[in-house]
Amino acid sequence: MSIEIKLDKIDNKRLEQSEDLSVDCFVDRLDENLVPVGDAFRVEFVAESYTNVVSVRGKVTGSMNCICSRCGQDMVLPIATDFVHRYVAKGELGTEGMTLEAAEEVELDISEHDGSMIDIAPIVIEQMIVELPFAPKCPEGADNGCSNLGDAPLEFGDTEPLVQEETPWSKALKGVDRDKLKDS
Repeated sequence: MSIEIKLDKIDNKRLEQSEDLSVDCFVDRLDENLVPVGDAFRVEFVAESYTNVVSVRGKVTGSMNCICSRCGQDMVLPIATDFVHRYVAKGELGTEGMTLEAAEEVELDISEHDGSMIDIAPIVIEQMIVELPFAPKCPEGADNGCSNLGDAPLEFGDTEPLVQEETPWSKALKGVDRDKLKDS
């Protein structure tokens, strides 16, 4: 599925639009513990044309079911990811004589278009996936599994704070004067 913007609609004008992005377009790129809620995420964007540059900015919203990395309970993770990207006509990027690595540096926020339309779906999906949390956790302030645990450090799935075990080495270090160790 694509989210296409026809360039003749935004020639020196502004286009505001909303489109649905089917979860089928990106579900195979997600971790098995992230499951999109619903059939589509909402993409709201503004496209503007300035001489030979098309600027697109917007937000993708939706939600995913996942497991909290702190308390281990099922939760719904709200997704609200902003994106900005610019497009120039084919050949205007100026990367022809550059090495592949140098060209990739230039192309981080700029892509080339074919002159008639641009498809923003790949940029939207990429930005959303990059912004997903590595270890999702329950929202702060909500009545959820994490709010009952307090602020002490935890291991995944534990409901009690970690208690550091005393080892023979840690017992021996308790009696040592650390200031004397610095001088020797």
